[in-house]
Amino acid sequence: MELKQYLQLFLRWFWLLLLGVLLGGVGGYIGSTYQTPMYQSATKFLVSRAPDQRVSDVGYISDQQLALTYIQLLTTQPVLDAASAKVGYKVDGSQITGQLVRDTLLIQVTVEDSDANRAALIANSLISVLIDQNEIIQASRFAASEESLQAQLKQMEQQIAALQIEISLVSEQTQKDQQKEVNAQIKSLQESILGVQKEISAVSPSGQTTPTPEQMNLIKEKELRLERLQSTLDFYQQIYLNLLNGEISTSNSQAVDLEQKRSTLTQYQQIYSNLLNSYESVRLARLRNTPNVVQVEQAEPAKRPIRPRPLTNAALGCTVGLLIAAGIIFLIEYLDNTIKSPEEIASHLTL
Repeated sequence: MELKQYLQLFLRWFWLLLLGVLLGGVGGYIGSTYQTPMYQSATKFLVSRAPDQRVSDVGYISDQQLALTYIQLLTTQPVLDAASAKVGYKVDGSQITGQLVRDTLLIQVTVEDSDANRAALIANSLISVLIDQNEIIQASRFAASEESLQAQLKQMEQQIAALQIEISLVSEQTQKDQQKEVNAQIKSLQESILGVQKEISAVSPSGQTTPTPEQMNLIKEKELRLERLQSTLDFYQQIYLNLLNGEISTSNSQAVDLEQKRSTLTQYQQIYSNLLNSYESVRLARLRNTPNVVQVEQAEPAKRPIRPRPLTNAALGCTVGLLIAAGIIFLIEYLDNTIKSPEEIASHLTL
């Protein structure tokens, strides 16, 4: 076909092309008005590796793997439930998108919602909840050691306070009571040591099986706890011997008995100091093995919805309407075999 024929075809079917454009544009615009407006808010946070993690560590992961891990944590049920409780309404995982910012270790979290203020609130609350969950997850690794040391510290505080009272009211009966308390502590520690030994045996692989990195970390933690318990037991046993010796030698002397109790108090205070140092060491180890999560940019309410966009949809509707109209025209012309001009008659006669 020549250019003139194309022009004639265009002019003949111009009304249909125009109708397709109008119908498509109006349909796209009207369809947009019935859609619920959706707003989007974004925040950024940074995850840095724990100070004590080294490249040579067993189970080492790269910075990118660490960041991707925290992206997955964003949509876990505990985080979503905590965020829902914080903002006061249901937060769904489908609203949340997390991705690494290109060429950085920053993570961008995007939240969509039908309310602009609510989208920003959810985004900021998610990071706040993630920081709390990060502390909970990492603290659980050292929870047993910390709880055990806290319990022992509390017991020592009570015993030191009781012994200080006894020093002011020295009597043979209080000394016997102290022996019972120390003996009870020794039995309790022996039971704890036996329990930890059983836990180590249960975790340790049997035969020639090589332990996994998780098993090795768990075994080391329990061995450290066993060592602290054994050290505390040794102190209590020494105190018990001192009390026995003091009872034999001071049965007739309150002055010597008072000196014995003061010596015991000093040993209690030493045990307390050692326990406190161990507790601080465990807390420091937890902090130094916890990845740091920091929000670097607050989410702000969006001024305009990301969808629907009536003008954009109308433009797309016009394009679709034009294409449909052009397809209809092409089909009609293809199926129409009538002769419409002298040129077509000449062409057919020539053939």
